[in-house]
Amino acid sequence: MRDQDTLSAWFDVVNIAALFVMSMTAAYFFLAVGLGVHQMRRHRTPIGFQADIGFGKPFRRLRDARPVAPGAWVVYFLIPCLNEEEVIGRTVSSLVAPRGWRTQIVVIDDGSDDATTQRALAAGGDQVRVVRRRLPEARKGKGAALNAGLAYVLGDIAARRIDPERVVIAVMDADGRLSDGAMHEVLPLFDRARVGGAMLAVRIRNRSTNLLLRLQDHQFWTLSALSQFGRISTDTVSLGGNGQFTRLTALLELGPEPWSTSLTEDLDLSVSLSVRGWHTTSTPRAAVDQQGVANLRALIRQRTRWYQGHMMAAARVPEVLRSNKMSTRSAIEMVLYLCVPWIFDLPWSVLSHLVILQTVLLVADGGFFTGGGGWLLVLQIFAWYLLSFWPALLTAVLSKRRVPSHTWGHALLMGHFVVVSNYLSFTCAWRALYRILTGKHGWAKTARLAEGQTLPAPVIAAGGGSAARLPAVRRPQPPVVVWRRWRGLVGAGPAPEWRPEPSLTVQLRTDRPLHWRDLVELPRRLLDPARAPPGRHGVIPQGRVRRDAGVTLRAPRTSSEEAAMPAPRCRRPGRHRGQEASGQREPVPARTRERW
Repeated sequence: MRDQDTLSAWFDVVNIAALFVMSMTAAYFFLAVGLGVHQMRRHRTPIGFQADIGFGKPFRRLRDARPVAPGAWVVYFLIPCLNEEEVIGRTVSSLVAPRGWRTQIVVIDDGSDDATTQRALAAGGDQVRVVRRRLPEARKGKGAALNAGLAYVLGDIAARRIDPERVVIAVMDADGRLSDGAMHEVLPLFDRARVGGAMLAVRIRNRSTNLLLRLQDHQFWTLSALSQFGRISTDTVSLGGNGQFTRLTALLELGPEPWSTSLTEDLDLSVSLSVRGWHTTSTPRAAVDQQGVANLRALIRQRTRWYQGHMMAAARVPEVLRSNKMSTRSAIEMVLYLCVPWIFDLPWSVLSHLVILQTVLLVADGGFFTGGGGWLLVLQIFAWYLLSFWPALLTAVLSKRRVPSHTWGHALLMGHFVVVSNYLSFTCAWRALYRILTGKHGWAKTARLAEGQTLPAPVIAAGGGSAARLPAVRRPQPPVVVWRRWRGLVGAGPAPEWRPEPSLTVQLRTDRPLHWRDLVELPRRLLDPARAPPGRHGVIPQGRVRRDAGVTLRAPRTSSEEAAMPAPRCRRPGRHRGQEASGQREPVPARTRERW
C-alpha cells in the first residue's frame, strides 16, 4: 500500500512538471506563430503567398512591390565555401546583378581542394572577387571565413570611398538562392535607422526527394518561418547562416571580427546586435532556398551541432538581462528563445516517456477509459487523441494554409510526423549535452548534392582573380527516341549503361517540321532499339541502320520506300472513335511546342 502511495505521489510530480513544461512551450511557440500570422496580415500578405514565388531572380521586382533605386544601397554578398564546386555556380550566377545595381559577390575560399574558385569566377565574371584562405589559417569555422570576407569589404569600400552607412552585407550559403524580387523587399527594411539585420524564411529546394526532406521543409517553411515572423513584433528575429542581411555600421560596432567562433555564429551575432540596441527583422514577401540533408546520419550530425551552439549561447542570458538598450518584451523573448533546449527539449524527453508509462499502467489497470464500451468509449478515445495530438492538428492546418497545393492528407501526415520528429530533437539535444560536458567543439561540414548547372562562356576574372576557362557543364539529359510518321525509329540514345556525363545530344534533319505526335519519350534505361515499344500498327519496319558514337540511328527512308508503305490511318485528338483524320495536319498546340 505504501509503495502504491509513493508511486502515485511520484506520478503526481511528473504530471505537474509535464504540465508546466508543455504549458510554457505551447504558450511561447503558438504565441509566436499567432503573432506571425498577424504580421502577415499587417503586410496584407496571404499565408500562402511565398509558396507561389520562384527563386533565382532576386533583382526582378514583383508585380506589386515598391521598386528600390538600384544605386541606393551597396550590397556585398559573402559566400563562404569549402569544396562547393557542385553548387557554387548556380548560386553565383543567380546573384549577378543587372546594370545599375551596386553589388559585389565575395567568395571566401576556405581552403577548398576542388574547383570551387574556378566555377565561381566562371559563373559571376567581373562581379566576383575571391578571398583565398590557406591552411593552417583556413578551415577554422564559418565565422572566421566571414570575418576574412568582411576584411576585404572594408578595404574595398575604403579604396572606392563608399559611405559605410549605405552598405549592406548579405551572407549566403554556397547552395542558397534568393527568391524573385528579394532585393526589392529586403533593402527597404534598412530604411529604418535602428534595423541592424534581417533574416529570410528558408525553403528546402530538394524537398520532393524523400520523406526526411519533406519533414525538414515542413519545419523550416511552416513552423520556423511563422514563428520568425512573429518575432518581428519584438525586433528579435534570429539570424541564420543563409539569407542573412546585416547593416555594415551595426557590424562595425561589434569590432573587426563580428562573427564569433561559436558553432552557431549566426545566433551569437543576433544576440550581440540585440544587446546593443539594434533591431533584427524579417519580411513575409521574400525567402531563400537551400538543399536539405537527405541522409539521417548526416542530419543528426548537423542538428547536434546546432543544438550544441544553441545550448552554449544560453550563457549569454545574463548579458541580455543586463542590457539597457533592449525593451522588456525583447529581453523576455530573447531569454526564452535561448533557453528552449534547456527548458523544453531535455526535460520533455524524460517527462513525456514517464507520462506515456503512466498512461499504459492506467489502461492496463482499467482506470483510464472508464466508460465501458460502445460509443462512450469511442468518445473517450477521441477526446484523449485531441488532448494529446492537438499540436499536430494545428500544425497540419498551418501547413495546408502555408502551402495551399498540399492535400489535407499530406498536411495531416506532416503534422503528425512533427510528433515523431521530436525524437530526432531529443537525440540531438542529449548528444549536444554530452559534447559540451566532454569539451568537444569540432564540427564536420555537411556535404552538398550535385545539381545540374550551366556555366557561361569563358570570362576574365577581375580584382585579383585569374582567367577562368571551363567547359560548359550540361544538365544530364534522358535518352529520347524520335519516331517519324509513326513508323521509323529515327534516333535512340544512349546505350547500355546510362551516365550523366557526358550528356547526349541527338540532332535530326527532316524535310518537314516534326509533328507533335512524332515525339515520344521513353524510359531512361533503354538498352537498344530492339527494346523500344512497337509502333502505332504493332510492327517496327526494318530500315537502313548506321552507328555513330554509340548511338543507333535509323536513317529516314527514301521516297520509294515511303511509297511502298501504306499510309497510317489515325484520328485527331478529341474526335469520336471511327471518325478518321483528314490528310491536312492541324497546328501544334502552343503548350506542346513549349514542352518539347
